[in-house]
Amino acid sequence: PVSLKPKPGEKAGDLYFIIGSVNTDSRAKRFVSQYPSLSPKVVRAQAKGRRVYRVAVGPFARDDADLQRKRLAAAGITSAWAIPYDLAR
Repeated sequence: PVSLKPKPGEKAGDLYFIIGSVNTDSRAKRFVSQYPSLSPKVVRAQAKGRRVYRVAVGPFARDDADLQRKRLAAAGITSAWAIPYDLAR
């Protein structure tokens, strides 16, 4: 898993879309391999006291959220959710 660290030109508060959330790193990596054109990242998180591995794409500007959601849906990803991720944390 990687952290969501800023690339040159990125700023804190950009939106990421979570396109999958699974319970093992290996399942997350398999998920990532299904969508190479989206350049997804695996991010470790806690949910209800358990370790989860979220597959995230982004960052995207908040103004582009609707457009990006439509693009994800066109790729067959209909249950993605957007999260603001403060890259400065």
